[in-house]
Amino acid sequence: MTVMPKPMNPDVREFLDKFDFSACMSCGTCSNGCPVTGTPGMEGWDTRTAMRMLAYGMVDEVVDSNFPWLCTGCGRCAYSCPMGIDIPAVMAHMKSLRDRDKVPGTLHQGMQNNVDTGNNLAISREEYLEGMAELGVDMAEECPGFYVPVDKANARILFGAVPDNSVGVSVWQCERAV
Repeated sequence: MTVMPKPMNPDVREFLDKFDFSACMSCGTCSNGCPVTGTPGMEGWDTRTAMRMLAYGMVDEVVDSNFPWLCTGCGRCAYSCPMGIDIPAVMAHMKSLRDRDKVPGTLHQGMQNNVDTGNNLAISREEYLEGMAELGVDMAEECPGFYVPVDKANARILFGAVPDNSVGVSVWQCERAV
């Protein structure tokens, strides 16, 4: 039996053509390092499966699954990939293809809060900046010289407070626009 890739949206094809999926050896090294592998409720899904599905044009199936939304973007998969495929960039793009109202869980609400109020917690700017300053002080104790840049032009890191009031922060590396 011959397996033929599915036709896909030309814009998605153009993005995915930046990555050489034919170089993927299906070795599973990406899945071995991925913290999402084995997540309850995602049985049968791992990074290797998602990459193979995309190679065969199954973009809608990947986008409609919760798998891309579980991806933290940590980069372990790409770091371990012997073929150098930038898997976090692929997963980020898959996330961008889902309609906002279909984003799973609280992610949509956090992003909508960012749009509406300027922060994911939907608190006042003053409270948010105070919290970020406190976080910077706490982090500087462990990492001397650390600070939280706020409203910095061309920033490459986005800090977001954890909404459950635990001490912590989510840090996303942002790719600079070319």
